[in-house]
Amino acid sequence: MSVDIFNSAKEKVMPEWAKFVNAGDTVQGTYIGKIVGQIDGYGNEQVIYQLLQDDGTVKNVGFGINKKVLNQDMMGVKFGQIVGFKYKGKVEFKDKFGKTGKVNDYSIFQDPKIVNAEWLKENASNMPEVVNVSGHAPQSNVTKEQEEAL
Repeated sequence: MSVDIFNSAKEKVMPEWAKFVNAGDTVQGTYIGKIVGQIDGYGNEQVIYQLLQDDGTVKNVGFGINKKVLNQDMMGVKFGQIVGFKYKGKVEFKDKFGKTGKVNDYSIFQDPKIVNAEWLKENASNMPEVVNVSGHAPQSNVTKEQEEAL
């Protein structure tokens, strides 16, 4: 064997989960991955954002697909940006039937000009792609005719 993989390759970093317990809890890091369609322990579909920490570890931050505004805001965030999530606590709401409930409230902090330049340089030729584990075909704006022409 000519290559010692243990000295030539990077070890895969196993992500840890961000924990939001108290109002004001935060996590931030370089946005390096997105997993859609993951099912949580309660059977709900979620979106997982992966944030690289300064010490080289990765934090998974998962939000249910019901967090539509937050997930929509993240669609405009590019890999390599520094992002932060803040748990604002529980807020009361009324559903369409007038029933009151409580939900977890979060905010996102991001600026397209605030990036991890070193990470972007290292990954310029190998940018990550969104991972879809839902089993659903990814949505595309390309028609079948356009796809066949490719």
